Amino acid sequence: MTKRRNKKMQGRKKLEALGLLAMLIVTSGLMIQLCINIFFMSKPVFINAQTRIVPNKEETANLEIKLQTENETQLESDVEMTVEETAVNEEKIIEEEINQDDLYWLSHLIMAEEEGACYENKLMCGLVAMNRVKDESFPNSLEEVIFQKDKKGNVQYACIEPVKGRKARIYLEPNEDSIKAAKEILSGNCSITIPSNVVYQAESQLGSGLYKKIENQYYSYK
Repeated sequence: MTKRRNKKMQGRKKLEALGLLAMLIVTSGLMIQLCINIFFMSKPVFINAQTRIVPNKEETANLEIKLQTENETQLESDVEMTVEETAVNEEKIIEEEINQDDLYWLSHLIMAEEEGACYENKLMCGLVAMNRVKDESFPNSLEEVIFQKDKKGNVQYACIEPVKGRKARIYLEPNEDSIKAAKEILSGNCSITIPSNVVYQAESQLGSGLYKKIENQYYSYK
């Protein structure tokens, strides 16, 4: 009986030892797997996540420069738009204030008299005509000044007469410079001024004396 009991006890101890060994093996395997996960899998994922979320200093600087450039470009565009809108509005106001009949006849006169001349001659031509309107010796409207004739029927401006069957030059469509010069004069902001008694324009000196000669045109005092 004693021998059988001892054998059972020995067998049980072997089983317990084998069970303990198996537990140690399983535990060791789990620990090894855990270590592998921590050191060889989790770390790269962490680094990648960090790289995606947090940009480096160079990327941050480039982003700031890009945003600043875009803001400056937008600001410049807004300023240019404001300047253009202001200029357009001012031009509209000036055009609304200009007498449209005067603009029509003055631009046609400048075109007829000074089509191929320099811009200064265009302005001088218009200024002389407006001086006549203001002078008591001439009619008091621009249209009447242009079509005025003396007692003998002689015209003041040759451009109102037809030439060789063609219609008078006064009816030519004004070019851009002629319209621009007329608007500049009628707006009251002309870039040049002349004395109020300069009322003659011709290819030779007239009146009491010469005020100025530009190209082939003489501008003379009354």
